[in-house]
Amino acid sequence: MYEIDSAATLRQKKAALLEVIELQRKLIESHDANVSEVPSDAPGDSGSDRELEWHTEQAKRLDKFKAALHATRLQPDEFLLLVSAEWASGGSGGGARRPRELVPYLLRVNARSQLTFVPHQPVVGGAVAGKLEPELSGNGTNSSDDVLAGAARPRVFFMDMLKHVKLAADDSRTLQCPDKAVSLLSAAAPSSVREVVLEWRSRQPPLFCLTHEGSELVEVLGAHLRRYNSSRVTQVQGLKNIHRLKCTTFAASNTAHAELLRRLWICGFGSEQGFAPVSERWVHLGFQSADPTTDLRGMGLLGLENLVYFGEHYTDVFQRLVAAQKKRDYPLACAGINVTSMLLELLRMRDETATECQKRPPFDTEWDSEMFHFFCHMFYRERPFEDMYCFSVRMLDRMFVSMEAEYSDFNMVLAALRGRLQEALVQRPLSFREFKRLISAPGGDNDSVHSGATSNSGYSYSGGVESADQPNSVSGERELSRVIADALGGLPQSLDTVKSRLDSGLHALATFFPPKSR
Repeated sequence: MYEIDSAATLRQKKAALLEVIELQRKLIESHDANVSEVPSDAPGDSGSDRELEWHTEQAKRLDKFKAALHATRLQPDEFLLLVSAEWASGGSGGGARRPRELVPYLLRVNARSQLTFVPHQPVVGGAVAGKLEPELSGNGTNSSDDVLAGAARPRVFFMDMLKHVKLAADDSRTLQCPDKAVSLLSAAAPSSVREVVLEWRSRQPPLFCLTHEGSELVEVLGAHLRRYNSSRVTQVQGLKNIHRLKCTTFAASNTAHAELLRRLWICGFGSEQGFAPVSERWVHLGFQSADPTTDLRGMGLLGLENLVYFGEHYTDVFQRLVAAQKKRDYPLACAGINVTSMLLELLRMRDETATECQKRPPFDTEWDSEMFHFFCHMFYRERPFEDMYCFSVRMLDRMFVSMEAEYSDFNMVLAALRGRLQEALVQRPLSFREFKRLISAPGGDNDSVHSGATSNSGYSYSGGVESADQPNSVSGERELSRVIADALGGLPQSLDTVKSRLDSGLHALATFFPPKSR
């Protein structure tokens, strides 16, 4: 498995890839420019085919280098910044282009696209450096007001909060960074320090910060933002499909609908033997009558789809719950349909009409529930709604037993489950493992449907310290490692080899096509 690189190794790799990409571009451009000077091939000559083949191969190599660079930019990374002291103390002064004082911060970006700003106290000349008073261009003046260095606090942001990131365009108004700031940023010269602007989706003012890695910071945050935006669009499309199923009435005459019912029978009883659309055995699966379709009216086909997903993906757990129906005082299938309704409510979709939901744009704020944001950060889960459904049904059963509930207590247990889901989601977990840790009762639930198939997050919104910045065995980081490994798999072990070959290619082109004398 490809391991997550250290910060130093990551920077070396990105620098090498940037150089290789530039050399590869030059190779293609030089070749294209020079080939145009060669007379056309004679009739029947295959030179044009060879030229097309060469160009295609080089373009593929360039795309592979770009994919490798993109993958490295999604690894955990950190950047040293200078931000306004007012923003550092929890205010909104980050929107001021000319702050009175600057405070050093480390911006840590984890593999789940969480942004953690941590106060930083670099050592300069043997002493711990604190805040800075910048020199201002134009009519700006320095302030003598003092802000306690200890007022700086960690601040956490999520990718759904970020709207845009860019380099400041108006260089004439950019802070003229003093020598002390240059030393703090490890920059070679003040000219290398750039101002980066982070614009938020909310109404809070943008954050202006200084860094000597301005261009790379924009590229890294841009890669994470594009991934989040893509995930958001995908999740919206998936939820619209889910809502469409909710609005679809079960029809016994529909072959696909009848097939779903047959699959659920197999999930519950282990074989198709004895299957009948109407049978008293459906009561053993947790329906209220011999005709299961009567319980599907509230959630339509979605209620049935969710039960089938649970039964087919977590068969052992599902069959244990079916077998336990003799000991439980609640109907499993009906409970599952109620869980479907609850999840749609938490997603603000339960009471919407089909037209309202289908017309809602991906970036409409009506989507912005805690559960929706949780789903959008599940970059490597294809069916987060269904996985949340399976987890919730299992949790409902566990709570029903621990609360020693009876049939008449079902709504109370469901409300308790809803409350625990909300309490966990509001703390902004970025993985199912983090979510499970927040929601589980003391002692944990080792029989969860997600055992062995979870991922970890970095600093949690509640101040947790489970970190994704180190390699581990959970699924999210395994998938990120796989993406990186795939992108880098076709490259030589040493990028110096690639650079050497490209340099040789450029030299050969220059020799074969010497510059024209004017």
